[in-house]
Amino acid sequence: MERKISIADLQKAVDEAYEKFKDCNDGSVDPRSGSVNTSDFGISVMLADGTQISRGNTDVSSPMGSLGKASLAVLLMTQNTPDQIREKFSCSKDKGCGCKSQKPHIPVSAKGVRMISAVEPQGDPDGKWDLVIGNIINMMGSAPVLDDTLYRNLLAACSNADAENVIAQSGWYLYDDAATAIDQYAKLTSLKVTATQMANMMATIAADGVNPSDKSIAFDGAISQRVAALMAVKGPHKMARPWLMCTGLPAMSSFGGLIAGTLPGVFGIAAYSPLVNDTHVSVRASKAIAYIMNKLQLSALSSARVSFVS
Repeated sequence: MERKISIADLQKAVDEAYEKFKDCNDGSVDPRSGSVNTSDFGISVMLADGTQISRGNTDVSSPMGSLGKASLAVLLMTQNTPDQIREKFSCSKDKGCGCKSQKPHIPVSAKGVRMISAVEPQGDPDGKWDLVIGNIINMMGSAPVLDDTLYRNLLAACSNADAENVIAQSGWYLYDDAATAIDQYAKLTSLKVTATQMANMMATIAADGVNPSDKSIAFDGAISQRVAALMAVKGPHKMARPWLMCTGLPAMSSFGGLIAGTLPGVFGIAAYSPLVNDTHVSVRASKAIAYIMNKLQLSALSSARVSFVS
């Protein structure tokens, strides 16, 4: 079954979502976000062919937060086979995972710290970071900006919480030096990106590793479906199952107010508003994306093949 949707209908759905939720003032600003304009709200869509649709303030930068895990997943799946990924992140007596050991509570994501520790090379912080940031630029088509204040605050919080020792005592397995992994994940979390950039990154995943904005090959398209699957399982923070059921969109979120998703073969979508709920997911942004997906009857789980036409 094939469905064709006009670009005009997509723009209309984006416009309607913006108008419907622009005055929603539910939620509050996460303290880590710093000074923000609570009225900022933007929606950006990039189709797999590079067509862009947007409404509102889509060029406001916000911390990447857990959205950085999508880029780490690309690197890990580039460097490892599915079996190797399963082995590296499975339960075993010599690998302290969340099932066999207590996940450590530290100021940054323990799972994110483990992910970046597993990215090769190990024992070469500069080489690893160059690979991490280069991969993000390849997927977004432009460079993020480091929020140095947030970065320093996160490192200070980790130091005050004795994060290295907490990880060691919990048996939480890492593949690289703990201090390096904590530092680099804090840095990744502190990169500031826009809804436009995140829509581009998600569109690159949707387009099988080809960056729609410049047609460059960011990664092997064979892993796109696995990255999308990981996003579907992960979901916006603490919303995975209800989110996927209600929207059909593999997506992730940041505490700063960004939420972004990929519809394989079709588009990347991102929305931003700094007012977040008690699980640190943007209220306006999540409602807007859900509205667009349902308005156009889109879902990654649908049997219909969808294309957008002029």
